[in-house]
Amino acid sequence: MTIDRLTDVAAFLSPQESAGGVWRLWVDTTLLKEAGVVQHDFPAGPTAPTVAARIRALAALGFVPADPTPGLVWRWTELPSLSGEGVTVVGETLVRPLPEATEGTGRSGVGAAQNDHCRT
Repeated sequence: MTIDRLTDVAAFLSPQESAGGVWRLWVDTTLLKEAGVVQHDFPAGPTAPTVAARIRALAALGFVPADPTPGLVWRWTELPSLSGEGVTVVGETLVRPLPEATEGTGRSGVGAAQNDHCRT
């Protein structure tokens, strides 16, 4: 993956133990000179949301995949779980703001949760 230092930022996806196991997709917008993090929660489940559901959620947050390759590349990392039992997975991919989001219209709100999951 190549990074466009002016617009590409990382998006992350992982199950949130402290929030009942919902899958949270979030983008840290501080590198875009915006304060904070935008996020979307998917329903809790044993599988990660599908790539299509993640792309829809990213669009609702004002982002598109930085890599236009079909299937969207996600890098997965295992980290110790907060409970100390087992591991949790964190997915990461590069995204960039939608053109209309960078034209002063602001980011759209968090989209409705999708119940589209796939196995990790």
